[in-house]
Amino acid sequence: MQYTDLVQAGLYYGLNIIDACVNDKCKILMNLKTKPLKFNSKGNGGVIVDTGTLPTVLVEEAYMPIIRAIDAFYANFSIAKEAPFEMCYLRGSNETFPDAPKLKFLFNDGKEFAPHPESYVIDIDENMTCLGFVNPGNLSLGFNSVFGTMLQQNYFWELDLENNRLGFASSNCIVGS
Repeated sequence: MQYTDLVQAGLYYGLNIIDACVNDKCKILMNLKTKPLKFNSKGNGGVIVDTGTLPTVLVEEAYMPIIRAIDAFYANFSIAKEAPFEMCYLRGSNETFPDAPKLKFLFNDGKEFAPHPESYVIDIDENMTCLGFVNPGNLSLGFNSVFGTMLQQNYFWELDLENNRLGFASSNCIVGS
């Protein structure tokens, strides 16, 4: 089990993320002027870990560069939307969809979270695959970015409030074989 620092943000607990990597190409977020996934002194930014929100919601400043980096792997597919997802890909019945690129989030304390590909590249049906991220756009939702339950799946999570840390470890939660 790895542990990363937990930040209390009002009623919520969150994480400071300094960068994201797609297939080990990092500096997707690090080169931005703002640090959209890192809490500032006013409690803005950062990522809240929420077991009550299904998709992962990323503020625009983080959403766009991450989506662009992943989208580059699927340039040959037609784009569609399937609520709540904005970036979906259509494929013919005989087309094979390529394996998902590896995504990794880098925390402020040097730890890394690499969600399983099926947690962020989601088959909606046999003809559509979507990236499992939602952009709230200009909506004022009253929260920061959120790691939803889809991104958290197939990981064990431990909320250690006494030590202000979040533990996580990859797991295979599939029963049977």
